[in-house]
Amino acid sequence: MPNIPGEVLLRAAEATGLPLVPRLAEISRVLADRRAAVLRADPGSGKSTLVPLALAAHPAFSAGRILMLEPRRIAAVGAASRMAELIGEEIGRTVGYAVRMERRAGAGTRIEVVTEGILTRRLQMDPGLSGVCAVIFDEFHERSVQADLGLALVLDLRRIREDLAVLVMSATMDAERIARFMGETEAREVTAIECPGRPFPVAVEYRPLKRRGRLGDEAAAAIADEFFAEERGDLLAFFPGKGEIEDARRVLSRMDTGASIEVLHGGLPLAEQRRVVGRADDAALLRKAGRRIVLSTNVAETSLTVPGVTTVVDTGLVRLERYNLSVAMNRLSLESSSLRSADQRAGRAGRLGPGRCIRLWTEGDARGTDTECEILRTDLSSLVLECSLWGARTPGDLPWLERPPRSAWEAAAELLRELGAIDASGSPLPRGKRMASLGLDPRLAALALVGEERGKTALACACAAMLSDRDQSPVREDADFRRRLAFLRGDEDERSESGTSFSSSAWKDRVAQVAADLRSRLSRGTEIRGSGTQGRAASGDVAGGHAAGGGRAVFRWREEDEARVADLLAAAFPDRIAARQPSGVFRFPSGREAAVPGPLAQEDWIVACEVDAGERSATVRLCAPIGWEEAEKALAPVTVAERRVEWSGLVPRLVERRVAGRLVLSERRRKPETAELAPAFSELIAARSLSCLPWDGGEGAPRRLLDRIRFVASHSGAVIAEDWSDEALVSDALAAFGPFLDGKGGNAIGPDSLVSALRARLGWSVDLDSLAPERFRTPAGTGRRYEYSGGGVALDAKIQELFGLPETPRVLGEPVLLRLLSPAGRPLQTTRDLAGFWRTTYAEVRKEMRGRYPRHYWPEDPLVAEATSRPRPRSAPRPRPAPKPRGT
Repeated sequence: MPNIPGEVLLRAAEATGLPLVPRLAEISRVLADRRAAVLRADPGSGKSTLVPLALAAHPAFSAGRILMLEPRRIAAVGAASRMAELIGEEIGRTVGYAVRMERRAGAGTRIEVVTEGILTRRLQMDPGLSGVCAVIFDEFHERSVQADLGLALVLDLRRIREDLAVLVMSATMDAERIARFMGETEAREVTAIECPGRPFPVAVEYRPLKRRGRLGDEAAAAIADEFFAEERGDLLAFFPGKGEIEDARRVLSRMDTGASIEVLHGGLPLAEQRRVVGRADDAALLRKAGRRIVLSTNVAETSLTVPGVTTVVDTGLVRLERYNLSVAMNRLSLESSSLRSADQRAGRAGRLGPGRCIRLWTEGDARGTDTECEILRTDLSSLVLECSLWGARTPGDLPWLERPPRSAWEAAAELLRELGAIDASGSPLPRGKRMASLGLDPRLAALALVGEERGKTALACACAAMLSDRDQSPVREDADFRRRLAFLRGDEDERSESGTSFSSSAWKDRVAQVAADLRSRLSRGTEIRGSGTQGRAASGDVAGGHAAGGGRAVFRWREEDEARVADLLAAAFPDRIAARQPSGVFRFPSGREAAVPGPLAQEDWIVACEVDAGERSATVRLCAPIGWEEAEKALAPVTVAERRVEWSGLVPRLVERRVAGRLVLSERRRKPETAELAPAFSELIAARSLSCLPWDGGEGAPRRLLDRIRFVASHSGAVIAEDWSDEALVSDALAAFGPFLDGKGGNAIGPDSLVSALRARLGWSVDLDSLAPERFRTPAGTGRRYEYSGGGVALDAKIQELFGLPETPRVLGEPVLLRLLSPAGRPLQTTRDLAGFWRTTYAEVRKEMRGRYPRHYWPEDPLVAEATSRPRPRSAPRPRPAPKPRGT
């Protein structure tokens, strides 16, 4: 390949006058010598256009093609077009580009600007990147999954291709850190080149919003104020998403600004994006009559020069997609943009002359330095599939600037196995190779393949094309997927909600184009993305139909297939099949529950294509109803049968379920057989301990028996050697209680059965009644129950029942704690020394009690008195009170 003449590069450099021009020779020399470098240069300095041209003119890179990666289609097309313009050539000759469904490059192309996924596909089809001498990663600070993957694969390739040069560029990144990482990976020094210098200064001002209403409404007022404050130049405003853009556009359209209000975001057709950022005569752009207000997402943050912009209004917010691993769903999170992102946005105002940036937040706002890279916060299924094809089975098999989290990697691998893309070891299956060749998210690739297998290619390709379009449908407020299909087949032509030239027919045409490209890939097998003839892919026979007059796409498929589209969707979203619960929400296999808007909320089963996981509860954005049989079939690979005993107190019920994750497909309840009951009872005891047993049933007989056994065990280990602690009984629950369980009645074990279980474990050879009798017969002939607890024994008895008893009773040598009661059963005295009580304390008790209970015996000598449990008969004479002394 011939070099671009040096004089052409010189003319191009002189024509721009950009700050990077004096450093181009140094950059080329460093990369030629070291074959790896990192470049940080300020926004607008010319890195995206001048550096590739400088490298192409250097002798070290004369033998191959230079690939430069851009994060977005519009950036790739814009950079390539600008370079071609600078050297005075048509696009597609010396400089070309390749984006999804469009490639303008030929055999003689020296510089090809591509989107990130295209590099991955080319590496998979040609692991040596034959014919490529250098790879440039532009705007690397955005840190998309594809950018991180591309860098990891290229660095891995350099182990066998040391001649392949790698340059990482950005205006806002930690160049030293990235250089250290690359140097450690390759065991050589990698130079970080710093090139400060903006084309023009940008004055930054802070004017925080009150934030009392909708962001778009409040921002629109600030935008209008700043627009009127300047007499020249266009205004570029950054918003977190399309919803806020629409709010602001609606408010501004009612104001008499005299400006053309335009929108810019990644969901617009590429032609519409190119129109907004297309180059024009700067003088004309700066005339007031031609002024514009451009409302944009962060698509305009890097790599783009929006012509005519002299003022930037930055809301300071960004909407990031975060993957909730626990429920396998994405969540859109509204967050503050990073400091480096704010710097990038401000730089858009200083491309044509001195500019202003109005930040709608306070200067002291706490903000992170960088936006968290995608590889740490998004679904990794595409990345894991590509790594599998490359031969990397674990995160540690490739050099990563940020290693993918193992938990996210394993979750992605599980989904790929469920889709039939990889095997248990992580190796790619033939189906996985075909999925990767389609250039789609693995779910959508699976959808297309299933449609092909079932003879519904047209419908499946249309579905995949719609779902890959980032929800730009004119009917996107409707959650019913079938309505979007019906809209595709119809001939409505409504303007979009954004009010731009992006009409419903434009949306249909783009879906048709994507569907046609996908169908072509299915027929070709494993062509790489971006290959094929130069120019756009056709958008004609995309779905069994044709391009009608005027080029409008016509979609055709059987209406009965459309009505059952959920059968196809279930193959791509098996983990998004959900069943309506009695509360009205829908539950997914992950256990997450979500609300479904509109009439679909009455369906029994749905397949959800788009779900916002939310912070606490999810919301279904797009879904289709599915029949029970189809849902069951789709969930079959992850469906398992469960048999478990559930307890209501001690009442068991055997529950037989078929479940997919935490989603119950069917359930049957019945009384368990005894053999089914015993293991579950053991688990119940292990979980709840012994407290769940009916110890106090049967008037407390089970608890009293256990207390007696434990007393004997603690006082006569030779008689009872077994361990009767709670821990031992829990451990031995199956053997101890299992034979006495009964699942046919109410409770699994009752008080009587519990008593039998304890006696059986004790053994019938132990004479418990002799060792630790249950009752004590008082001298009065009454039976009083011993109370065994805490390693001791106690007895409650009325004093009159113990008359004549000289000593404290003992059980296994342990003196009984006597709780002496009044005739009314109230406590009078507690003692383990009855003899001492009679001798020292009884007289005082008698003195006090005989007046209070005159009908009861209170003899002077309790040891010779007759014990009784009854009061004195009414006919019996009462004891006379002692005579009073005379003279009183």
